[in-house]
Amino acid sequence: MVPPAGDASDALATGSALSADSLAEKLFRASNPETRADKEGKRMANNNGQREHWGSRIGLVLAMAGNAIGIGNFLRFPGQAANNGGGAFMIPYFIALIVMAIPLMWLEWAQGRYGGARGHGTTPGMFHSMWPHRISKYLGVLGLFMPTVILIYYSYLASWTLGYSIYMVTDQLPKVADTGITKEDLSALARGEVSEKVLAGLPITASDVAAFREGTVTPKMAEFLKNALKLTDEKIAQLTPEKRLETLEAAIVKEKIVAPFDNARKAYIGAVDEQGQPVGDIYRVPMFSYLVFWGVFLFSLYVLWRGVSGGIEVLAKVGMPILFVLAVILMIRVFTLGHPVSEAHGPLNGLAFLWEPQWYVERDGVMRFVLFDPQIWLAAVGQLFFSLSLGMGAIQCYASYLRADDDVALTGLSTTAANETAEVVMGGSIAIPAAVTFFGITATQIITSQGSFYLGFASMPPVFEFMPLGQILGMLWFFLLFIAAITSVMALAQPFIAFMEDEYGFSRSKAVAILGALWLPSTHLCILLSGSLDVMDFWAGTFGPPLFAFIEIILMMWIFGGEKMWAELQRGAQIRPPRFFYYCAKYIAPLILAFMLGFWVWLNIAVPLINGTIFQQGVEGQGTGWTVWLTRAYLIILFIAMCVMVRVAFKRKQQEVAS
Repeated sequence: MVPPAGDASDALATGSALSADSLAEKLFRASNPETRADKEGKRMANNNGQREHWGSRIGLVLAMAGNAIGIGNFLRFPGQAANNGGGAFMIPYFIALIVMAIPLMWLEWAQGRYGGARGHGTTPGMFHSMWPHRISKYLGVLGLFMPTVILIYYSYLASWTLGYSIYMVTDQLPKVADTGITKEDLSALARGEVSEKVLAGLPITASDVAAFREGTVTPKMAEFLKNALKLTDEKIAQLTPEKRLETLEAAIVKEKIVAPFDNARKAYIGAVDEQGQPVGDIYRVPMFSYLVFWGVFLFSLYVLWRGVSGGIEVLAKVGMPILFVLAVILMIRVFTLGHPVSEAHGPLNGLAFLWEPQWYVERDGVMRFVLFDPQIWLAAVGQLFFSLSLGMGAIQCYASYLRADDDVALTGLSTTAANETAEVVMGGSIAIPAAVTFFGITATQIITSQGSFYLGFASMPPVFEFMPLGQILGMLWFFLLFIAAITSVMALAQPFIAFMEDEYGFSRSKAVAILGALWLPSTHLCILLSGSLDVMDFWAGTFGPPLFAFIEIILMMWIFGGEKMWAELQRGAQIRPPRFFYYCAKYIAPLILAFMLGFWVWLNIAVPLINGTIFQQGVEGQGTGWTVWLTRAYLIILFIAMCVMVRVAFKRKQQEVAS
């Protein structure tokens, strides 16, 4: 029987000889007798195929930090903050971190260690151990499916960062100097002065600029602003004299300086031809880009083949310190730039733009108070899930390689602290302050609104060109992103390997080979098909994690039992998680997630269905082309195949137990 919570507190209050750890362990074991399947899992784990363990605690923390810290910390987070109220965005961000992200992270760590002790490194087996129902293992398939799908496209993104690092060294990117624009021209733009040299190649003339300064919008100027900044006639008419100059500066910076680098990114992935024209649904990937992907793919397989402690942990011990050193170097360089263009353009102006609260943001033409805007809360929660790798099954897999009494409370919190340092402190102190220093606030707002890739791959190369030693700094920037990406690739690949090792009894070499045989052709969907990467990212990287997290919490805190789960978390803990987080995990987090999912369905399915736009634009504007539907069909087939794999594996286990 489960002792009531009051008994435990009374024992502690009366000075019982039981320590917190032993009490938690007794509570857990008394209320959670092992099933035959659990005993069989332990037996298999202790045979010749004994599961690996992390070699050291620092290696575990760095590997988990590598899992969490990715491209999104340095590109996605600053863009989300800048577009959703700046400092005001951090209020829902930190509230969500405390009441949902930290409790869920602790639960995933505890679940992973629990499953590893029973021979399971992935959520199908973990779910079944906690809830031996026929459906539980299929719910757990999401924790195998999502990291594998994210791996398919994220490894390709990792190759972009390495390729661009090489591009910076070999001087293969476009040059701002080719346009004739200098820092002096940027200074003149900041003062509202536009020379004929700057206007060369643009569809506006000096007379259009002069008229615009006086408040008259010529047809050419209106068309230019609409195309460059997606402004409506109404928006253009509402511009104040000061805003007119800032808007014109932003449009010229975007079209004259940043756009060529965005075209270079599209050329890198084969989305445009040599003349910069779109190639259609099937990309023509340049040989260099393709070879870089192959290099990343083969390197990843080698590290994975070396094992958890001999490969992944070694990479983390080498890569993560380098990442933090590179981030500090870039931060120092950005904050010593001064004001090379204008007194209103500087790194501190960039920080102010990012962190000063903007309590009202415009949404669909309406000014909304940030804290009452559900989309802001969705953005904050989504960023935390994406950043901390919550609701993906990767944390559980890494935690499964802990020993039965290893701490998860302090170690998990340390990993979260490392991630938040990289995201909030470092991620918020490089790209946006650097962009504001040279391009100004309005132009940077436009850049961040175009997405993470536009910020990282289109705006940063010209920024580095304006800096002394910019070629070297640019190489360091993209290599930093590569380290962040490749360590995340390891975490995303490990669940599939662990499943093959634990549930099928395959050797690591065989498991890695099977993963490679799935991974390589699947990534070619992203390499070759327009829109494929976005479809995978949405379903596995955006919508899937909150859904899976909701399932996890219901299973752990309501079906398995909140007290048992909390006792498991405290077993071996070097800190005692406050009871406050128990209530957050059991009550607040599932309510937030249920609201998130319901609001998302309303916003992205119900409303477009009512308006009829979903049939033209698709879900989340992904379109309805054949490449989109082919990718969706592939994802459905892959999910079904993984369900079959799980069923076959469990049938085999049952037969082994019976014999």
